[in-house]
Amino acid sequence: MVINKILIGSFAKATERAAYGASIFKGKNDKIAVDQAALDEMRKELNKIDMKGKIVIGEGELDEAPMLYINEKVGTQTGESFDIAVDPLEGTNFTAKNLPNALSVLAVARSGNLLHAPDIYMEKIAIGPNLPKNIVDLDFTVRKNIELLSKSKNIKPSELTVCVLKRPRHDSIVKTLSEMNVKINFITDGDVSGAISVADTKTGIDIYMECTGLDLLKDEDRISGMVAMWRDSGEFIIFHCKAIILATGGGGKAWKITSNSWEYTGDGYGMATAKKTNLCMIIFLIVFPLKPQIQKRRQRVGFLVIKMPEGPQSS
Repeated sequence: MVINKILIGSFAKATERAAYGASIFKGKNDKIAVDQAALDEMRKELNKIDMKGKIVIGEGELDEAPMLYINEKVGTQTGESFDIAVDPLEGTNFTAKNLPNALSVLAVARSGNLLHAPDIYMEKIAIGPNLPKNIVDLDFTVRKNIELLSKSKNIKPSELTVCVLKRPRHDSIVKTLSEMNVKINFITDGDVSGAISVADTKTGIDIYMECTGLDLLKDEDRISGMVAMWRDSGEFIIFHCKAIILATGGGGKAWKITSNSWEYTGDGYGMATAKKTNLCMIIFLIVFPLKPQIQKRRQRVGFLVIKMPEGPQSS
């Protein structure tokens, strides 16, 4: 069934209000204030809508986020039931520094039709319009995807432009792209805007790539691979491997005061713990603010903890 057009307008207004709230703090270099303003405005607008809404992807779990947390009920609780995924402000850094490409994001579906996904990194790949279906695949190597895309567009790989989020976990992608002499457009934040950019021919970007994992696989007493998921389609991918390196945020939340951002949930640690695997090395690098209320002055303190378990190493 098609969602009522009046409701669609109301959902659009929720993102407009979030964008307005964020704009008040544009260029003021205050990530916390700009994010909170967008959150407040979106939640207030959602609660005006005649619906039984439930947040399935939001600002975190109840104990991590005071508003728009996972499973929070929104709307007047009368009318149709909807599952809602929100990111009131994707690109807090962009807005705080008065840079372009920040977005207010909201997705809505009837109850039971949106994946209730944990707040973790996921593999993503996106290409532009007017191309054959399934021309690229997350199961393919970076090299194969580039070769297939360039062949489909009837151009050399060196004529392609790939948008990649600049993170250490993507170094292997960048290495392959550089070896193929592919042009790279690095972005520092905003993976949604990166994925959308390939749909606009004016950007000159042909493909967007990003990697992540979802859950660990175990064969008897050893880790044997990882399950990943493409968020856009909900498809699961299985990687078979001899070892896993978990590059995950959230370790700093073990301390009362931490510079860890709210979106780093430490799910990598949770995946390892759930499988009762041995970690052959644990590294924490924590940055503490000198004074929590003064964000411009920071004291950098590093902690390195290495644990070598006895017996066979599982990862």
